Amino acid sequence: TLYSGITLVVAIIISKLLLKPLKKEDKYIIQFSNVFSNCGFMGFPIIEGLYGKEGLVYASIFNVLFTIFMWTYGVGLFTGGINKKNVKKVFANPSIVAVFIGIIIMVFGIEIPSIIMKPIEMVGGITSALSMIIVGVILSNVNFKEYMKDISLYYGVFLKLLVVPIIVYIIMAALPGPTKVMKIIVLLHAMPTAAMLPIFAESFNKDKEYASVLLFMSTLFCVVTFPVVLLIVGQ
Repeated sequence: TLYSGITLVVAIIISKLLLKPLKKEDKYIIQFSNVFSNCGFMGFPIIEGLYGKEGLVYASIFNVLFTIFMWTYGVGLFTGGINKKNVKKVFANPSIVAVFIGIIIMVFGIEIPSIIMKPIEMVGGITSALSMIIVGVILSNVNFKEYMKDISLYYGVFLKLLVVPIIVYIIMAALPGPTKVMKIIVLLHAMPTAAMLPIFAESFNKDKEYASVLLFMSTLFCVVTFPVVLLIVGQ
């Protein structure tokens, strides 16, 4: 958990510094993109494929702090700051509650009857898909020719998928601790932008189209960049 917090703070600082030269009013959208990845829908299956169930446990622990940061710092990016109301919402957030319950179940070896687990797994399986459907609806109305000329999108994707994860890896490699845990956390940072980005943009009346295109591009280019990061980090 400590390493998760360190990497998120490092990602925030690195991204802020690298975005300073960018003259764009809503660059906080890129800042959100650089810090928050698609851990659940894409990250979890990939980490499980690389490291098995043990890796998935580490990824889930990272996701606890990730969710806390997203519902405080992430929301603050769109609202202009963090307030007590946002902080209270974090601890009432279903994702946080579910992760803590999951950890308790895992630690005490509690077996959940299949009649309960099946519906939970089914609901869990559609949540990320629903958010991607919303993104798809937004993208269907986007003028891609206009956005393909926007250099800030390419710069944002480059930072998100390569620069931030690699710098996080360099810093993490200098710290003492379990190598496997560090690698998993870095690889989660190398995932595409969180699917919540356009959802937040729409909820707070910001540029949802720009946010959706940024998400789309990061997901597209991740096919090329993730193997590069994996090669640098090693399995």
